[in-house]
Amino acid sequence: MSKHPIQNYQILKVIGKGAFAIVYQGQHLKTNEIVAIKQISTDMQEGPHKRKMLELFNQEIQIMESIKHQNIVQLKEVQFTSDSINMILEYCALGDLEKYIKKNSAKNRLPESEAKPIILQLLDAMKILRLKNVVHRDLKLANILINEQMQIKLGDFGFAKSVTSDLLESYCGTPITMAPEILKKYDNYDHKCDIWSLGIMIYQILYGQPPFVSKKGTVEDLINEIEKQNINFPQQVGVSSECIDLIRKMLVENPKKRASFEDIFRHPWCQTEVIDLRKSILKTYVPQHQEFITNLSFTIQQQITQLISIIRLIQSIENMHQEFAANCVNFRSALVNAFSSIQLNITYSNQKACIKPENFKYFNYQQELLIFLANLYETAIQSKNNNILDFLDLSLWDYQITNYFSILYEEYTVTLQEEMKNMKLSEQINKGKVLIQIEDSRGLNKFVKSDLNTLIELIKDRFKNQ
Repeated sequence: MSKHPIQNYQILKVIGKGAFAIVYQGQHLKTNEIVAIKQISTDMQEGPHKRKMLELFNQEIQIMESIKHQNIVQLKEVQFTSDSINMILEYCALGDLEKYIKKNSAKNRLPESEAKPIILQLLDAMKILRLKNVVHRDLKLANILINEQMQIKLGDFGFAKSVTSDLLESYCGTPITMAPEILKKYDNYDHKCDIWSLGIMIYQILYGQPPFVSKKGTVEDLINEIEKQNINFPQQVGVSSECIDLIRKMLVENPKKRASFEDIFRHPWCQTEVIDLRKSILKTYVPQHQEFITNLSFTIQQQITQLISIIRLIQSIENMHQEFAANCVNFRSALVNAFSSIQLNITYSNQKACIKPENFKYFNYQQELLIFLANLYETAIQSKNNNILDFLDLSLWDYQITNYFSILYEEYTVTLQEEMKNMKLSEQINKGKVLIQIEDSRGLNKFVKSDLNTLIELIKDRFKNQ
């Protein structure tokens, strides 16, 4: 166990060791919350080595404190003692992505359909780093953590650096994912080193091994393999041409010709606008009549159309006013995740039923919009400009986004009641839950709308004369 006591926390076990730190699983003594505790011993001889180590850890703390994002490990608090630094971090119960893939895949890789949600979450984390001008410099599968909700969390900012100029100089990272400009010890490099590392990781996730491997086990030989630019994409693995195109553009040896982050975020494969809500339907049992499916598909398409419109409207303003970019990223992420599951309310004559997954969470668009505008308002006050009025001109509150679908079912030969009886007898009951009465969570919206209208008027009054 730890030689250095940690205030308010009990050490449970060691979960990781690094060159300068030990990571423990811990538990808060009062709340019982499980956390990860990264402990750095400062009990060492004074000198350049200690000064450099302390500089790196203080830099890591500053960066993590400045970044709050759902796909980045949260730094909860920091405790300094006379002989240690203790970083209290969000705990990710499923471990790192490298171990997760090895445990859950005999071929040590994930199919593209499973890999894409993971990669897109990782790209969301990289968007906020790019907005904050932070270069991670040690991107690898072992630094991608997973929580119990299968949410990706980027961690270990030990080599991360806030870029105050365009170029970086130090040699750091992990050779197998390290960009060639760092391997070759160029005098300077920039954020594109992270793009190379991302490309290596995406290839590893999809193909089960790195695209470049040193036969001799040396850095010099690895550089030789990279310079050949002979990337093999085995056809039997079955990766889409769009994804292969993305990887090729990320793994260009010359950083000047390598895709930028802006290129990556705009790449067709990375567009989160392409949302297949039908995959959510597969989690829920629905009546299998063609007329019903047609009706349901039309309802889903209406939601997709609205969602894409909102995302494009926000992006148009975001591109003009970068001070709101982080707020926009979070709001778009909430919209995309709105349809991770859906609830179906079916009405047949005088009968009503509700079908939903056990883990269904109602998505309240008005509430998310209220949070979004409140965050914009706070940013606008700090930046002291009236650019927030451009968002009000979008009239985002006119849209009706919901994962709570109501379907009329009244013109078919098989009655709803009979279908429900059949459903209860089938294995499909495990995929959904049938309720006698429909839960009307949307009734809460009248209160949210009132708050939303109040906030809108407040923003107008505050900024209209600036």
